[in-house]
Amino acid sequence: LAQVCIVSAMESADEDEGWASVSREEWLRKLDSADLFESDIHNVVLNYLAVQGFQGAAEAFAAEAQLQPEVPLDSVGRRAAIRQRVLAGDVQEAISILQALDGTILLSFPEVHFRLRQQQLCKIIADGEVERAIEFARQVVLPFVDENPTMLPQLEHAMGLLAFREASSSVFGETLSVAAREELADEVDEAILRFYDVQKEATLENILKHVKHVEAVLVEKACTI
Repeated sequence: LAQVCIVSAMESADEDEGWASVSREEWLRKLDSADLFESDIHNVVLNYLAVQGFQGAAEAFAAEAQLQPEVPLDSVGRRAAIRQRVLAGDVQEAISILQALDGTILLSFPEVHFRLRQQQLCKIIADGEVERAIEFARQVVLPFVDENPTMLPQLEHAMGLLAFREASSSVFGETLSVAAREELADEVDEAILRFYDVQKEATLENILKHVKHVEAVLVEKACTI
């Protein structure tokens, strides 16, 4: 983790045309001059546990390190539950958990709410409940289109399933696939993280990517540190 300091050192050195000739001693001096506190490390670890969905570990670590989490830790477990429900095709239960987590999340991301309702409509059609599907589309899904007409093609795509006896094997069948549910689950999870102003990729992952990039550049420039 301490190698994150290399990033700052490289950024400043890269502005100098002769940075490739920086000596080992100079690099070490730059590393030593970077401020890195124990609280920084703790927060990076907690962020990783929260973003990755390890609620129990996150709660224990936050209590032990006396940290104030950037997101409510009860949201970590609920995110996992929501994902499971979406993947299982139980969209209504996923929405119920979302509303219990915070009633304004879906209001903040109407596109995600629409996608959930669209998936719910597709499931009703696939179950052969034609009349219920038409009524659900009219009462629940169509208001989203009235607010945002760009969503109309997606609604038409879903309603196209009605024309086929076997919806899952039709030309619109991909909306019922596991891949479609996985994509939707990812969208919902990202929306929850964005609601709490948290990136979908953990800080630790970003740090490691930066370190890998710096190492590659150092090799390319034949720097010896």
